[in-house]
Formats: sequence, structure tokens, C-alpha cells
Amino acid sequence: MSPPAAFGPDFGDYGLLGRLGLVLDEIRGCGATRLPPEAELCRRLEVTRSRLHGLLQTLAREGALNQVRGKGWFFPSPKLEIPVARHNSYTANMVEQNKRPRSEVLGIDQVNAEGVWSWVLDFRRYDGDLAFSLARVKVLVALTPGLNLHLGRDVSLYQMLEQRYGIRPGRVRTWCEAVAADPVVAAALEVPVGSPLLKTTHEAHWQGQPFEHTVNFLRADACRVRVDLARVQEETP
Repeated sequence: MSPPAAFGPDFGDYGLLGRLGLVLDEIRGCGATRLPPEAELCRRLEVTRSRLHGLLQTLAREGALNQVRGKGWFFPSPKLEIPVARHNSYTANMVEQNKRPRSEVLGIDQVNAEGVWSWVLDFRRYDGDLAFSLARVKVLVALTPGLNLHLGRDVSLYQMLEQRYGIRPGRVRTWCEAVAADPVVAAALEVPVGSPLLKTTHEAHWQGQPFEHTVNFLRADACRVRVDLARVQEETP
């Protein structure tokens, strides 16, 4: 009797997963960070391309592989630690963990909500070729009238705010949620729709007034949120 589809691959796939695991161990043991072409894996396992995709997706859901659209399958690097109970910079976090920060600006605009103008920045963060974070940041125009952000490969938003405007925002509160990727976020982070994501929301102030609101969507297979429980209060935003 076969298990329900919701429980994952059928029994016949477990033997293939074991064989694939041995192949991947051999490849990784040679120091490779990327899997060989799918055609080669199909030949070694004697399976069809569609069957191989199912096996690779199973391993990806378990965090054993990462897929980068248009570039192939990769062995995951150690997950990026995100401390959410303090004011922090993703760029600084990555540097501390010997990773190479890189950001790509997707859009920058101004919006007026209830008479208050804010900058709205959308950008992706990368760890190597892996797009691990999609962020939307809102910053008050009144405090940064000449803001013109050209985020380079290693530029921190917070460093720029402090150096250009003397602003070092303090966090009012931060909260985390587990969410499923909608079509827009899934496309940006190159994951299937419905994939598990970590959503972090930050509210910050400067000199006693609200200043910044940031929402981050993080690939669960690439990031790990670290929370200081001694400083956390339960709250439903």
C-alpha cells in the first residue's frame, strides 16, 4: 500500500533517493559546490528528467540542496544567522559570517500615505548566486530629502543613513512569521509558489518618532532566525 501523496515520495523513490545521496556525497567529497548537469545525473541514476526533478525537489524541501533558476542546483552553504532582537544590518551579519554581501535594487519610489511621504525601496540580497532575501523598506522623506540610494555589492543601508544623515534608527519592535511564498515573492526568490519563507517585520524610530518600516521575506533553506528569548514579549501584530 502506497502512502498518501502528502507524505512525500512513494516507496519506489526511497531507493533512488539513497542512490542519489551516494552520488551527491561523491560529488561534494571532491570539493564541488554545484551539481553536475541534470543529463549526467539522469544517466548515472538511469531515470527520466521528470523523475530526477522530483528527487531533487524532495532534497530541496529537506534543505539538502538549493536551486538557482537558470544556473542549476547547488549544495547549501551554512545558513545566514539573522539576529532579530537587536538593531542589525544584514550586510554586517554577512561579513561577520564570512559571506559576501551583495544587493540588487529592484525599485525606488516615493509614496504618500495619509499625507506622509516615504521612500519605498525594494531590493534583493544575495549569498553568492542565491537570492535569499526580498525586502521592502519605507523611510521618511522628511528626514532624508535627498536620499538617492545606489546600493552596491557591499553597501549597508544603515551605514549610508548614519554617514549621510546622522541617523541611526533604533528598533521599536521586530516580529517573525512563517509564511508561504506568493507568486511575486516566489519569482523574486526563485522558489516554487507555496514554499516556506521566514517573514520578519521591523519598526524603528529615531529621536522619538517613527522612521522606518521594513518587511523581509527570507528563504527558509538559506536563513535561520536567532531570537534573544530573554528580550522577547509575545505579541500579535
